Amino acid sequence: MGVLSSRFKDLFTYCQQPDITVADFSANQHRPFVLFKPSISSSASTIQQLNSLLEEVQNLPSSIDTLSSTAIDTVHWSLSSGTFTAASLYNFLNLLPKIPSNLRFVWKLKVPPRVITFTWLMLQDKLPTVDNLQKRWMVLVNQCSLCRVACESSSHLFNCSFFISTRSLVLNQSEMHYQSLPPLHELMTDKGFPIKVAELFALTCFWAWKERCSRIFKNLASNPDSLASLVLDDWTLCQTPRH
Repeated sequence: MGVLSSRFKDLFTYCQQPDITVADFSANQHRPFVLFKPSISSSASTIQQLNSLLEEVQNLPSSIDTLSSTAIDTVHWSLSSGTFTAASLYNFLNLLPKIPSNLRFVWKLKVPPRVITFTWLMLQDKLPTVDNLQKRWMVLVNQCSLCRVACESSSHLFNCSFFISTRSLVLNQSEMHYQSLPPLHELMTDKGFPIKVAELFALTCFWAWKERCSRIFKNLASNPDSLASLVLDDWTLCQTPRH
């Protein structure tokens, strides 16, 4: 039943034949209760759901009405004439949005895999920040956990006063003598900055995110100096040659 089983989840839990085809269901639509367990409720809401299901089945393409209970379901590849071909899949994938060149650069960073994955999500604004969670209908108070002033979003979180203080400490204590840096998106495309600068910035963003989560879930807070030390320790480890 596929899509129908997901749309009528309550009815599906009482179905005695979970793998029933639409054709078989249609053959029994005049006595549908035989397809369900005796324990199914006969309440008004159940009857209404059942009527809705029957209406859905009746509105399916007329070709289904001609199917007998012995008809065999077959797999149909919709990207071609019905049979899978590598060419049809290749053509479909070529229609998908291309990965921007600056995102491809992320995978070349010499930082731990967890930092690479984090940076990949951050650059696409896919981190579970409060504003993104609210888009998924979660009711939350939107306040930045780092500065406690503005609303939390990816664009703010890695530009708030706490993050800027941490980043300044990291830059001053590292070998990278930059007074300021552009956003990470620009670092990934600006050839004027060495790749090590982008790596250091990515590590700073990662540890700032860990600090944010620590404050929310553990009620533990660090100051910019402590966080900068963690970033630099991680940075030093990344620069150590592996034998």
